[in-house]
Amino acid sequence: METEPFRILLVEDNDADRSYFRECLEEINDRPYAFLESPSGRDTLSLCRHFRPHCLILDYNLPQSNGLKVLEELQDEFQRPLYPVVMLTGRGSEKIAVNAMRLGAQDYIVKTEINPESLHRAVHHACDRFQLEKDLRIRTEELEGANAQLRDLQSITSALSAGAHLADVARILINQVRLSLKADTALVLRQTEAGNLEVLARSGYREQDFIDSGPGGPDAMAPVARALNEGKALVFTNHENLREAIPLVVEVEVLRKSVAFVAAPLRLNDKSLAALGLGFSEPRALSAGELVYLDLMLRQCSEAVARANLYEEEILRKEQLAHAVQTRDEFLSVASHELKTPLTALKLQLQLGRRNIDPVSGHQPDAQRTANHFDSALKQVNRLAGFVDDILDVTKITAGKLILQLEAIDVNFLLNEAVGILRPSLEKAGVTVATDFAPNVFARGDRFRMEQVFNNLFANAMKYAPGSELVVSTRAVGSFISISFKDSGPGIAPERLPYIFERFERATDSSRISGLGLGLYITREIMEAQGGSITAKSKPREGVTFEISLPRDESAGMPAAG
Repeated sequence: METEPFRILLVEDNDADRSYFRECLEEINDRPYAFLESPSGRDTLSLCRHFRPHCLILDYNLPQSNGLKVLEELQDEFQRPLYPVVMLTGRGSEKIAVNAMRLGAQDYIVKTEINPESLHRAVHHACDRFQLEKDLRIRTEELEGANAQLRDLQSITSALSAGAHLADVARILINQVRLSLKADTALVLRQTEAGNLEVLARSGYREQDFIDSGPGGPDAMAPVARALNEGKALVFTNHENLREAIPLVVEVEVLRKSVAFVAAPLRLNDKSLAALGLGFSEPRALSAGELVYLDLMLRQCSEAVARANLYEEEILRKEQLAHAVQTRDEFLSVASHELKTPLTALKLQLQLGRRNIDPVSGHQPDAQRTANHFDSALKQVNRLAGFVDDILDVTKITAGKLILQLEAIDVNFLLNEAVGILRPSLEKAGVTVATDFAPNVFARGDRFRMEQVFNNLFANAMKYAPGSELVVSTRAVGSFISISFKDSGPGIAPERLPYIFERFERATDSSRISGLGLGLYITREIMEAQGGSITAKSKPREGVTFEISLPRDESAGMPAAG
């Protein structure tokens, strides 16, 4: 294999000296040499860039200049030498030697002392020293970089100790890493319990980069989401790598601008807690030191994320406990009032009935009046029994002991039956029922529990929409039966609508409307236990529409095979 020539640029105004120096080096014959000669110091830098010498032999005395001025031109922006230089002079001068070495020359030799051995030794000493200085400079820069990264890690440790919330940890991470690794964009995301992607913090992005464009979330998050799901770091050193791995980047402006991209998960105990994404506008390959730094940073942040998760879970538990205590207290207050009212009425009716038949009172017994008193008392007993049944149902639901007997149900028949039974109460409340039933509507469910559901919804209309029209309709929708209750009452306030199916929640704060706030909660739980559902839609002053669905029973209501 042919050895590459050792390139030397000779800058010397004396032709005889240049020839002698060339002969001295060639006489040693340790390697092939290639020479480029210049009689002056002009254009030395451009000659070096073109010839790319391994060493520069530079005379101090040059026409209209000197070697020191040439040395100044051969320094980079940090005043470091660009090439190994051996300075030559016709006389020994300590001052010249010191200045030459200060300006970047690696060796100094007096012309009268030059011979093949001394010149060969000076040239190769200059090259070795230049390389050592360069290596030392690189190692120093690496050490300074490592120290800076260590300071960053210490700084982020201090910052993370004060960041209790998840968003704080994510913000600290992207600000620190983006600055340290000189990234143009940065984001941290996690996957919620519902399976959605949530951006915890971002920097360098525009708002429109995060417009949801698909079921997986904003496309700008695609590389980071992949790292999160796969649980491993992904490094794309150029745009071609990124486009090959994730084809959709050509359709996403922010990713088209990312020439290089790094995505890495924050993992703890083999679980991905979140993921970091860094975008670069130029081709970028992280050095070994940067990869170690990034790994240490991610480990620190993983532990901080885990602590933040525990902190937020604890806050949530405290909030839930406080809410549970508040709900309990509100329930006890409402329940005591709701139980006291019928008990007071029951006591009064029993006292009046007893007085009517007590011979000591001196009143002539009136059978009709006595019957009326006992009817009123029975009504209050039934009301109390209803409260107790609701509380028992909630207990069964909470304990998972709600027992169902699934069978084919003629939905239209069951609804007509409920209307018939409740007609007196509906008329008293001024609720007019209109029906729109599809034929042969059979569902699979628990007959007793569906009667309870229908009664709850009729009672809800009488309670919250008295004097309105209630339209009840049924229809088959695919493999489900849909049943709709639409009233023309005052509706439900938007801020209350999301909570009406929760325990002890009511559609209004009005104290004039009785109830424990359990009916719709029980209704929802019954429907879901049967594989169905219930939803509510409402606008203020436009009424409420409750829509329930049950699995369709295909076997019922079908004509027998001939």
